[in-house]
Amino acid sequence: MASLHDSHVWVRTDLVESVLGNDGTLPKGWRPRKRTRVSGDEWGWVRAVVHQTTNSTNTVDEATATSASEATSPFAHVKLRKTNALSPAQKSPSSRWTGSPTRLAKTVQITLTVDDLLLANGELNGETVTFSYNTGEQSKVCVANAWWREGQPPPEDLTSLEQLHEPAVVFCLLQRYQLDHVYTYTGKILLALNPFQTLPIYGEEIMRLYWHTTGSSSPKAQYERPPPHIYAIAEDAYRSMMRSLQINASRGENQSILVSGESGAGKTVTTKIIMRYLATLSEQRSHTSRVGIESQVLQSNPILESFGNARTVRNDNSSRFGKFIEISFRDGSLVSASVETYLLEKVRLISQSPGERNYHIFYEALVGLSSKDAQSLGIADSSPRDFRMTAVSGTFDRRDQVRDVDTYRDLRQALDTVGFSTEEQHGLFVVVCALLHASNLTLTEYGHDASALDESNPSLPATIALLGVDPEDLNNAVCSCAIEAGGEILFKNLPVEKAHKAMEALIKATYGALFTFIVRKINSKIQAQHDTSGLWQASIGVLDIFGFESFEVNSFEQLCINYCNEALQQQFNRFVFKLEQQEYHKEGIDWSFIAFPDNQDVLDLIEKRHDGILSVLDEQSRLGRCTDKSFAQAIYEKCGAHPRFESSKSQQAILAFGIQHYAGSVEYNTANFLEKNRDDLPKETTELLMSSSNPFLVGLGKILCEKSVALNASNSAMSRGNRKQLQRAASSILRDSVGSQFSSQLQLLRKRIESTAPHYVRCLKPNDDLVPNSFDPLVIADQLRCAGVLEAIRVSRVGFPHRYFHDHFVQRYSLLVAKRLTKRGRGLNGCDSCGSLVEELLPQISSILDDEAVSPSKNHRPTA
Repeated sequence: MASLHDSHVWVRTDLVESVLGNDGTLPKGWRPRKRTRVSGDEWGWVRAVVHQTTNSTNTVDEATATSASEATSPFAHVKLRKTNALSPAQKSPSSRWTGSPTRLAKTVQITLTVDDLLLANGELNGETVTFSYNTGEQSKVCVANAWWREGQPPPEDLTSLEQLHEPAVVFCLLQRYQLDHVYTYTGKILLALNPFQTLPIYGEEIMRLYWHTTGSSSPKAQYERPPPHIYAIAEDAYRSMMRSLQINASRGENQSILVSGESGAGKTVTTKIIMRYLATLSEQRSHTSRVGIESQVLQSNPILESFGNARTVRNDNSSRFGKFIEISFRDGSLVSASVETYLLEKVRLISQSPGERNYHIFYEALVGLSSKDAQSLGIADSSPRDFRMTAVSGTFDRRDQVRDVDTYRDLRQALDTVGFSTEEQHGLFVVVCALLHASNLTLTEYGHDASALDESNPSLPATIALLGVDPEDLNNAVCSCAIEAGGEILFKNLPVEKAHKAMEALIKATYGALFTFIVRKINSKIQAQHDTSGLWQASIGVLDIFGFESFEVNSFEQLCINYCNEALQQQFNRFVFKLEQQEYHKEGIDWSFIAFPDNQDVLDLIEKRHDGILSVLDEQSRLGRCTDKSFAQAIYEKCGAHPRFESSKSQQAILAFGIQHYAGSVEYNTANFLEKNRDDLPKETTELLMSSSNPFLVGLGKILCEKSVALNASNSAMSRGNRKQLQRAASSILRDSVGSQFSSQLQLLRKRIESTAPHYVRCLKPNDDLVPNSFDPLVIADQLRCAGVLEAIRVSRVGFPHRYFHDHFVQRYSLLVAKRLTKRGRGLNGCDSCGSLVEELLPQISSILDDEAVSPSKNHRPTA
């Protein structure tokens, strides 16, 4: 690296503040302050101009520096060129990597002046400080890129940056965002910033820029790369599939586009843009496409959004479930599709945090149904304030200015397009309104530990009528349970508290069955009928999955979501690693990777049989006497020694635990873990729906029965003693726990992705206020870490961290040896000149290093 004199670097603001507040010296043992989005902290990096750098130590031990760098690397045992053997302690997964294992690190004293009108506050800008730091780490100072000083536009691909670290990445994204360039590449990965406004960068005219141009005779048309765009990712997936069909006409290589990001980052919109692009491509192809299939596939989105999306603190249209949409093609035309969903958040039906709403469909029904339908469904002249499930949070509107009456119209049009019959559509809204009324039902206590539905409650008649059940049957289903003992069935009254839980279970189970029905119906309309001749040749799967989550209070849902992200991050790292090997092979560079560390230890902590957190949770959930406290104590005992598990005394006092995820440490509160994992389905609930006079409700009851068949079969194979032990106080249909269901789905999803060629899209939101024209660097940096982008950068730069295009390399360093090369008659243009330049530079570099080894105390400007 060139001398830092008169160049720019990135420096920590809290470091500068500490030096200024400590009489001009850096306090001993200084560490960067942890900054969080919740606290509203600033990012903490600013640019500064360097005036002087000098050696501040008497010796420079390259071996020690290299070993120390390796010790803090998550890729410490990667065998790349010459590395030192590492002890087990050095390979600790909790260590943080701070530089390339091949970088020559030394301690230098640096004098710099903060020079950043954009990011530095008025008091800090212009301040000059002097301190020492190790050039092998990047926690205090990072070398800045030169493109912005030279007046060049921000690069479209982050991998073209000479210096690739957090400040460089965030600053590049900031500059592109200010130009309304919301898409940026990092290699083959696309970063997509949510602009929170409509930009004129979509539509068929823009699509044409990305459509295949191989047939064109123009070399420019063939090789000119259009700007980064989500269209480019969709086009790449489609063309990769079509190229594979040229190799194997009977079955091409399936592709997948994996869209991830936190709530509000734009995953749902990005997924819809991808689907529309692929549908448009299909429409441009031959007539083999089924009539209307593209429209049916696209119109499945409004339906799933109405029933599966809700306003959250971070997003007004947050998908509260994951989905994998597989789009199948024949001869390049879309012929079939299917949707698979993951982990619908049913607890939202019961309660929402302040600032959040229930699922959109409840609000849409209240404002969109015709007067006649509203009257027949018992919601005439009603508003969200009139029902507990829509009023509990005190939030009724959307911040994005989208009106529920408009999305209701979109929903009805989508239901017609996809193929829901009039009777089925009516059934959907009967269930929605029945649940609205059911949430208002109250209970009265009588006798000893007994309860009954409050007959004076005005919502009771409507609930009974809409569910199509007998009043006594509803009362029995909620306020009593059946217990089998000695071959006889006994009925036990439930106290108010347990009856209330039974009502909640009824609401959650019914809505869950409704959502399952909707997904099945969509699939029945967009899936092609079975054809023994082989209907499609290849497919593109689009995964819209929840991103890594870490809130002030994290519960069972966050554990499942972060478990999913850990598994997908492992695949992501391996994908990036594979690309790196291909890049080095293409460049003819010999590097011998034996292994690279991943996050398998975290996955084992969560999913390992017998000892993993989910296994312990399942064991505790099966036993009626266990509680959240007993679960917490069990994982403290079984997982306490795991290096990724945290259970301090303060955490144990509140029954909490922590996991060191790839994106950072997250603390989980075990409250309600067992209840959420069981997701009890009282047998009385299923029997109640099956007894309905409404065929649609009977169908939902059958769906609930289907979900219990597998576990009931496995339960029958248990010993009699074990079956007796698993009986619960409130008679329930035993089903797979939520955790085990999700784990099984995740395993299948991982296998599915591994069988495809993946394409990655990382969605980011520039601010937490969900407003346009606002870029918060700390918010972006946090998401880059949680999305694994910074980790991917570390993977890509662990070997040769500095990469130059040939012309750029010659332009930057030719001045050092230009005269000698000119005398020898050797040119300075083209790829060949790089070799000549390196041959001339190497002796100079070796001489400098030899001089430093002999006289390290010389006061000169060292390289960094």
